[in-house]
Amino acid sequence: MRRVYGEVEADGLKDDLTAAGWGILENSKGYAALGDWVRSSVREQLDKTFRRDIALQRARLQQEINRRLAQLPAYRRGFARIAMEGIMLRFYGEPEEKVQSIINVVLDALEHDEYRVVLEQIDAAEHQDVAALAAALAEFGVLDTARIAQQAQHRLRFLDDLDELITNADTKEAAVHTALAKNLWVFGAEFSLVVSNTTLANTLKKYMDDKFAGPRAQHRPDLLLLTQLGQRYKLVEFKRPSRALDRRDVSQAEQYRDDLISRLQPIDVMVLGREFDPRMLVNMPANVTLASYTHHISRARAEIQWLLGELTDA
Repeated sequence: MRRVYGEVEADGLKDDLTAAGWGILENSKGYAALGDWVRSSVREQLDKTFRRDIALQRARLQQEINRRLAQLPAYRRGFARIAMEGIMLRFYGEPEEKVQSIINVVLDALEHDEYRVVLEQIDAAEHQDVAALAAALAEFGVLDTARIAQQAQHRLRFLDDLDELITNADTKEAAVHTALAKNLWVFGAEFSLVVSNTTLANTLKKYMDDKFAGPRAQHRPDLLLLTQLGQRYKLVEFKRPSRALDRRDVSQAEQYRDDLISRLQPIDVMVLGREFDPRMLVNMPANVTLASYTHHISRARAEIQWLLGELTDA
């Protein structure tokens, strides 16, 4: 609908105007008939445009899709075709390069199953000799290293997109929350054993529904509650990427923690924003951390680049 614009000349309705001349009488049968016609006509044109666009996109991508499908086992091809169709429908209107990238990722996942092949070799080697087993294990290591390098490259691309998101002045808390909630590795290796589960999500939702009801709903914070190994909890508060943190943000985050601590403890707090005055760290409570989005992105990027360098040297 964002692509639809235009105007309708309806001189035949001039007798159905209100006295002021700026509106149409509510009981105008002509206006009702015109509305039905416009809706029908617009839908018809949208359907034609949609079918044409999808057909053209499919035609442009079909040769590559067919080539990749031919490499799949026969039992996977039907599922792959359905997946390709779903991707083109789901991402209709997006740049074709983006659609192509998504299709390639899905086909890669369907096409490659190297781990299964190597593990079968290991299993077979266990019943043969030590040399064969050593060779199979070495192959597993090479494959694992390749997968780590590939994942590192994908993460660098993710960080580039995340960097673009936080530098956009229109980006709000919810957007960065969505991006980071399932990518906690951005915060560092210590978050590798930290998760957000259904129980914590429900606890947090109930707390915010109770605390920020009615007129206060517009002040509802964007929080993420996580659990660590050993039953230690972390409460992350997302601020707009354009906001510089101040003492009020620390005080507010501590209040959220104090409200939740009767149900979950102990709780550490992290507040994320654009930047903060280092002098705020003086006398900062031990279980409260201030951080900038830029710092975490830069640190994560440096770690990945170091890892890629080590893999290259190896």
